Amino acid sequence: MRSFLLLAVLTTLCLTTSLRAQQVEDNALRFNGQSDFVAMAQTATATNSFTMEMWAKPTATHEIDVESLEGYAGIDGQRYAVFPSHGNLDWGAGHAGAGISIGTNGVSVYEHAGNYIPAVLVHETEISGWTHVAVVYRKGTPLLYINGELVRIGRPSPYRFVHPSTGDSHRGYMSSGIGGGYYGWYAGDLDNVRVWARAVDTEAMRKHLGTNVQGEGLLMSLNMNQSGAGKGLIVDNRGTRFHSTKQNERLQNASDSPLALTYGTDRTPYFVLRTTNDAARLVTVDRPREELSNPLEPNEIEKATLAKVPTTRPTLK
Repeated sequence: MRSFLLLAVLTTLCLTTSLRAQQVEDNALRFNGQSDFVAMAQTATATNSFTMEMWAKPTATHEIDVESLEGYAGIDGQRYAVFPSHGNLDWGAGHAGAGISIGTNGVSVYEHAGNYIPAVLVHETEISGWTHVAVVYRKGTPLLYINGELVRIGRPSPYRFVHPSTGDSHRGYMSSGIGGGYYGWYAGDLDNVRVWARAVDTEAMRKHLGTNVQGEGLLMSLNMNQSGAGKGLIVDNRGTRFHSTKQNERLQNASDSPLALTYGTDRTPYFVLRTTNDAARLVTVDRPREELSNPLEPNEIEKATLAKVPTTRPTLK
């Protein structure tokens, strides 16, 4: 009996140690739902068939609109994790930009062009904790995957060319990007925002959900677990831009807040400014170990910038 109890205790300890070993601290960007965004390079090379994916942990609801191929539903009440770029102004006539609004009550896909910003896909559902969201366009038709499962197919775009949206829409005329824009701001945490120049299939998506995968067709990756130094772009909702060549450099007139660093796939570092209005600040979260790549050293991001988020991202089978 004693041997059995000892074996049970040892087994429990081993399992506990194993589970703890799988969890490590990770970094994500926290958006205040009012002004925060990150401007990355536009991805004009992806057309009609592409994938936008991310891990999201929203903290506010968004407006649930009716699916449509016309109208202006997207100008109000949305939480744009990816703001839909203006197709006409960013790429030309016949083009539309696709974006994603995520709230605690669902996910919607919006397309944006001249006199056009409807919800082409709407999925109302409860979203709590870390959730993987992927929008896959196949020949102009949006499909929504949540945690690797196809949950809805939207309406085929009426536009000849549809693009993923990542950059500063309107070429800087109106500031927007990852985290929102002038028609709506995402509230909550985001990480591992990736854009692929191909329609990722279900099997491939489920294989790389828990990894920091790099591969053919990866156009953009916003990941807060990379280090290095170089020229970067800091953006806040006022359109203010500061350039830096040193990681964590404190810039004149940029408040007393530190900087976080991330990369585009062209290896260009982008700095994100934590301003006095709490813009896009870096936070620490617990996530599975296999999702980490080149984790930050403690001296690379000042401890004062990190806010503990007591949640664990689910491990998907």
